[in-house]
Amino acid sequence: MAATGNTARIERALMYRLSTLTLSPTRRIAQPGQDFTPVAGEIYLAPGFLWNSTERGEVGSQSARRYIGIFQIAVRGPAIANVEPQTEVADAFIDHFDRQVITRESVTVRIGSFNGGRSVPWRGSAIIEGGWRLVPVSVPFWCDIFPS
Repeated sequence: MAATGNTARIERALMYRLSTLTLSPTRRIAQPGQDFTPVAGEIYLAPGFLWNSTERGEVGSQSARRYIGIFQIAVRGPAIANVEPQTEVADAFIDHFDRQVITRESVTVRIGSFNGGRSVPWRGSAIIEGGWRLVPVSVPFWCDIFPS
């Protein structure tokens, strides 16, 4: 049975959006919190969540809670290979999430800064770790949830 809490629903909405990304060739996704064995030489996606703060809109039981965080995906591949395929996957991920509003399981997740900023998904510098090259992509998000 799936968790029913607000953060779990937000995570599932973002993971659902990730599952709709079409890549050629296809890439496996290491599900957060589940065992995953990478195949040598294979590029795969390793998503995770960096939760920031939860804020209350106003004092009172009927005010919304604003959940803020970063959906981060590591595009992982062999360190000895050309980085270009990983860069292309990272760019596809950025394009797939840019300016999105994702509604699923009664939550609406918005990509970008919650405070009116123009933050969009971005790519970080590649990191070499244990024979793998990791290209991180960060997707800022926020979601207001009103009490039922």
